[in-house]
Amino acid sequence: MRFDLDLSFGNTHKRNNWELLYPIVGALAALTVRNVCQKYIFTKIGVLLGVKQIQVKKPPHNPVLEKAYSTSKRWKLARVRGLAKQLDMSVEEVQRWVELRGAQDKPSVLARFCESLWRGCYYGGAWTAAVTIVWDKPWFWDLDQCWTNWDQSGTSDVWWYVMCSWTFYWSELVVLHLNAKKKDFYPTLIHHVTSIILLYFAWNSNLSRIFMVGFVLIDCSDILLEVSKMTLYLGHDKVSRVAYFSFVFVWIVTRLGFLPFWAVKSYVQDAPRILPFLRDYSFYYIIMILIFVLLILNCIWTFFVLKVARDILFTEKPFRDSRSDSSDN
Repeated sequence: MRFDLDLSFGNTHKRNNWELLYPIVGALAALTVRNVCQKYIFTKIGVLLGVKQIQVKKPPHNPVLEKAYSTSKRWKLARVRGLAKQLDMSVEEVQRWVELRGAQDKPSVLARFCESLWRGCYYGGAWTAAVTIVWDKPWFWDLDQCWTNWDQSGTSDVWWYVMCSWTFYWSELVVLHLNAKKKDFYPTLIHHVTSIILLYFAWNSNLSRIFMVGFVLIDCSDILLEVSKMTLYLGHDKVSRVAYFSFVFVWIVTRLGFLPFWAVKSYVQDAPRILPFLRDYSFYYIIMILIFVLLILNCIWTFFVLKVARDILFTEKPFRDSRSDSSDN
């Protein structure tokens, strides 16, 4: 079984190993743009739209407790009692200090709004670009054509889209480690790493067509999720609910319907039928495994998506982005 497949990214664009640096350099630029936008543009937009800025009370300065907190953010009662005795404080005072210190690490509502606005802008622009690219392509409407004319499957617009997507996931991977850990840190980490590797295969071999189909199916639901979160932060609970249930519907239709039973089915079943030699290359099976990793993550996230929807329907709780909570508090 062979691994390497000496295929270019299509006759309109030849692969160059230096291109592997483009998304990494682009990620650094994207992080800079993100920080500038959030600090000088998105924050002002949020304030103008009425995002409440709640001032979190700071705990009194205490070097001993601060050092203990930097070591571990989860304190058992025995540790609390030990520190209380050491500092001649009550257990309640130490617990209160920990609560106030933990609140300092959590992003504010305005910070969450800016983060959602950034992602919403990206997903909205990326999905619009993807639809524009594939709309007049015959292979989008007939997936069998994704596997015909193999040496002609790459075009410059698709190449640019792959590079921009690659850049985005590299930047998100950096942000994931810089920010406080959220409850879905490890699933998100697996998702980003898997996506980066898959995008490498999209660049390295002529798989760009089927990857573009996947992008069209995936990004549309993310737009609605960010809209739901932004309207929640703005205090528009009813609009947030409508956006969230729209997100749930689109998520199920695209990620649990069209993605596995249309796009993935084409790769697993139709690609080797049209291109029998694919079965001789190990990269074909590696990609298949990575795709199924993403599908498993989609199923895991669907459980939590439906759990939130159930809470909204039967307990009248507002939509809450529980992933924004720190995993350490």
